[in-house]
Amino acid sequence: MTGSLAKAALSFIFALVLMAKAPAFSQSDVGAPVQLPGAGTGEDEEAPANTVPQSVPIRPGSSDLGIQVGVIASRAPTIGMLSGSDGLGGEIWIGTTATQAQILLNQIPIGAPSRAMGDLVRLLLLTASRPPEDQRGGDTILDLRLERSLDAGLIDAVPVMIDQATHLVNDPEVSNLRAETILLTRGGVGACTNETANRFESEEPFWMKLRAYCFVHQGLIPAARLTADLLYEIGDEDELFQDLLERLAGNSDVEIGGPFDTPSALHLAMMRDANIVPELARGETTSLSIARSMAREPNWSSEEGIAYRIEMAERAARSGVMTSPELLNVYQEAAPYDTSQRTQQLSAAANNVSPVSRAIFAEAAVVDGITGARAEVMTAALSAADPNIANAYAAALGRGTRDMKAEDVLAWASYNFAVTALADGNMFAAYDWFDTYSRSAEPAPARVQALQVAIMMAAASERFAFWPEHAFRWLEQADLGDLSHTRLTSQLMWFEAMGYEIPPAVRERLALHENDLAGVAPPPAVIGNLRRATEAGRMGETVAYALVAVGPGGPNAAHPAAVAEAIRALRLAGRVNEARALASEALLGFALEDVE
Repeated sequence: MTGSLAKAALSFIFALVLMAKAPAFSQSDVGAPVQLPGAGTGEDEEAPANTVPQSVPIRPGSSDLGIQVGVIASRAPTIGMLSGSDGLGGEIWIGTTATQAQILLNQIPIGAPSRAMGDLVRLLLLTASRPPEDQRGGDTILDLRLERSLDAGLIDAVPVMIDQATHLVNDPEVSNLRAETILLTRGGVGACTNETANRFESEEPFWMKLRAYCFVHQGLIPAARLTADLLYEIGDEDELFQDLLERLAGNSDVEIGGPFDTPSALHLAMMRDANIVPELARGETTSLSIARSMAREPNWSSEEGIAYRIEMAERAARSGVMTSPELLNVYQEAAPYDTSQRTQQLSAAANNVSPVSRAIFAEAAVVDGITGARAEVMTAALSAADPNIANAYAAALGRGTRDMKAEDVLAWASYNFAVTALADGNMFAAYDWFDTYSRSAEPAPARVQALQVAIMMAAASERFAFWPEHAFRWLEQADLGDLSHTRLTSQLMWFEAMGYEIPPAVRERLALHENDLAGVAPPPAVIGNLRRATEAGRMGETVAYALVAVGPGGPNAAHPAAVAEAIRALRLAGRVNEARALASEALLGFALEDVE
């Protein structure tokens, strides 16, 4: 199995798709969130005029009054979509200063190729919680939560949270975010109403651009061009906006240049109106909300547009902001599967690995019930452009093979279907396909072991329970050359982080290989802060630091020790399910790598 297949299928964990290796990042990309000198002391914040001094006893339980201190924060409202057991708790920022919270919310990785991390981001941003007590009113923290939620593709949650924050009805940042969500969901139809009344008077570039765009919608072309000229005069150099405005104003000779690294919500709305398929240098630079909105654009019906829609849908799905049914719906809209032309469509898909090919295979698997697992997970392998994989899947779909022997096809297909079922959480199917692979002609010991550890972590059972004896047996296999010592070191590191007992003799032997472990490591301060936050019970900090420790490349790109620290912290914080999900993703990565 190719390395690109490993990256493709890993990010499809729990119904995801990844078509290319996630970009690595250096330590300089994610700095250590540290408490700044004086942070949280209120040195830069004015206390409310109605502050009521509070008395602090000299010692616990004493009625004697000691130092008098002032409360510099009013009791801010609880804003969020997730409450009770659905969230992290309403007091997740207790003990965290406002400065620390802002640093962390700015540094959590958004869009990592990991469903487990996407779920943690969602919990952190959407939990109905109060801001840190030293943040007056919590407006800055709430603004940041809303902004990061939009970046994370939580587009349906942002308007709801804005409506909850009635005290921020005139906040300029909140008004901007509301307008962006309208542009992403309704385009000019909703953006040129009284819901965006700020555009009438504001001289901020964002609102001036929206004003010009709405002038075009209303047929007021001279007014639109005058506003565009004013933008030039104040130094706004958004050439893409200017070109799109001219195109919408009727100048069909204007060429829209590209690629565009970071199109805005307004850019997207204008491109939709002009039926222009955006060309991006790197899809990863697009916010998940924009990617999700792009995936839903029915006007992009050209071959290029269809491929782009599918790629954006898969990008949103691999980070967990687009569900399996939503992704399948995009597949069906973009590349309808015709059962009467089944043979021709599958033949074309098997010989032309592309976004459309993935869509066809996904729909075929759903319609024909190939594995019983989520079809879009299964078809992630096709993005590896490996003819052997294409043969295996074609065989499973009843097409036969080209160059592979029947027993090889069985082994390839059964192994991939086992991984598919495991990623999907279909444990019964995972067991069945694991047995099929184990009974194939020559199952690779490393592949068998990789599936075993992934199944053990995902859902322990009587048959697949982890015992210390397993560690001894795997170490023996590694000594014989059937397994990699470094892989085994990482695997057992994650099991230990989940609280499983690793025999000291095995741990000591594998410690010799820890220097051989590869991956992106966070700055030491991140790990130290993560441990201290966990020990102190500061839930918001714990989850945020765990995300920062793993980093934007996800568990498959991070250093195994960093992943272990995040798993351990989440488990100790009581988020056992989230810790297990992260560990499962990390272990499943080994099942997807090119090993023999």
